[in-house]
Amino acid sequence: MISMSEFRIWIFSVGQLILTPAGVMVFENFISQKKMDYARYYILNSNMSVADIARNSGFVNVYVFSVFFKRNAGVSPLYFRKNSRA
Repeated sequence: MISMSEFRIWIFSVGQLILTPAGVMVFENFISQKKMDYARYYILNSNMSVADIARNSGFVNVYVFSVFFKRNAGVSPLYFRKNSRA
């Protein structure tokens, strides 16, 4: 039998899931993906500094942003900008 406390935890967990065109996604992953999409777009299509892009993407500083970007893209934001432009 499921206790009330177990039921509340399950509801809370389901509440953190969202439906996307690609399927169900954890809310935190969805936000990270949106930040990455925003960052990639502005790195490639603007002359904004990486620090400004980091700030506008919701990161507290450029270091945290650079670590996040490298973990997701495999390269630093500056390397991505330099090698992705035609």
